[in-house]
Amino acid sequence: MEICPLDITYCTNAGCPFKTCDRHLAVLQKVRQLHPGAMVSVADLSGTCREYIGWLVEGGNGVRGEGRNG
Repeated sequence: MEICPLDITYCTNAGCPFKTCDRHLAVLQKVRQLHPGAMVSVADLSGTCREYIGWLVEGGNGVRGEGRNG
């Protein structure tokens, strides 16, 4: 089952390197083009995102992977 892109909480962390993550700002920009004027939820998920925290712990050198959904 596919989730509606308007039902996802998007992350406001602009410094996140995981651009293929379903919650990344880059994905939100595409959603805004497809659904202009639609309301979505946003939050800073950097404090709870395992991919981002792991990347920080490893020193933030390069991207460890493509993100949880990529």
